[in-house]
Amino acid sequence: MRNKLGTNYSYCHRFGALAVNSITEITQPGKGLILAILLAGVAGGAVDAAYFSTSAILKGNSPVQVLQSIASFWIGRTAKDGGAAIAILGAATHFGLATIMAAGYAGVSLTNTFFRTKPLAAGACYGVFLYCVMYYLVLPARWPNTYPRFDGFRSIMDIFAHIGVALAIALIITANTRSIAHREIG
Repeated sequence: MRNKLGTNYSYCHRFGALAVNSITEITQPGKGLILAILLAGVAGGAVDAAYFSTSAILKGNSPVQVLQSIASFWIGRTAKDGGAAIAILGAATHFGLATIMAAGYAGVSLTNTFFRTKPLAAGACYGVFLYCVMYYLVLPARWPNTYPRFDGFRSIMDIFAHIGVALAIALIITANTRSIAHREIG
């Protein structure tokens, strides 16, 4: 279809999104993209949870302690003395942050073809960006005496973990945004 300005547009029934094909592609996300963001948040959060759980166990700690530490962002030092409810708060915070990360990638991918066409390269770059945001903004906001810091091998592993998180997010979001941007536009 064409509007009065001569711009091609179509309604994507599969994803519930209006897609406009012009010089700069504009796409409004629908239910499909929202579901993809949620799924990508869970996938990215699961990758990171596998990493922090393994790291905790190798250091002789429990993954529950990591979740309590995450919850301490909200309730302070008392989180370490909390039980399952505090760990659940930590898990909700963890997966909430991963979903925000997924939404950020999705937002950029709707307007930047590099993020849709090169998910491995874009995901790796996004992972380094996420590491920088986490270790130079988020963690120092809660623990200013501890962060930022570089711990050699551990920090390198943290960077790779963030790249893994971002790759999980990128692959799920890219599959969806390619569908919205390319399948249904006439």
